[in-house]
Amino acid sequence: VTQGMSVYYWTLVLGQIAAAISTTTKVQSVFGCFGVAYGFPNTTLNFMFVGELALGLIAIYFGPMQAWFDTAWLPVAAVAYPLGAFVFICVVEEFRKLFYRVFLEDHRENAAAGTQMSNGDASGGNGIKEPRFQTMPIASVQVGPMHCFCLWDTPHRYMPAPM
Repeated sequence: VTQGMSVYYWTLVLGQIAAAISTTTKVQSVFGCFGVAYGFPNTTLNFMFVGELALGLIAIYFGPMQAWFDTAWLPVAAVAYPLGAFVFICVVEEFRKLFYRVFLEDHRENAAAGTQMSNGDASGGNGIKEPRFQTMPIASVQVGPMHCFCLWDTPHRYMPAPM
């Protein structure tokens, strides 16, 4: 049971680091997949990654920390398996960013060609074609008496325009 909890803990550590790496940029590839690599220019963040990895491994392999964190020694294979989650998160995010870059370029090309966003008919009577999508709200939060609606005005969260 304790080894299972340790693998779960290690998977959370690697997943958190993968999420932090993935969210360093909104659209630009961190690793250079089909574009210019952003890389890891934030030295402080890089030290935090190393520190989190070190603390995670110490919590698994150092006796007093095992008692504090309720973890157990793991075989190397059990430490290596969660690397798959790390790679999966990073790869999915790189493809999401690639899709966004391609879609954004398409949107910019349409805008440069005179495409306008409107809720009118397809041509608007002026021969300018309607874009394929329109923005939509993606989140609504109520905190006490206040409401917060998060809307995207950029083309990365879209739904088909009504006919």
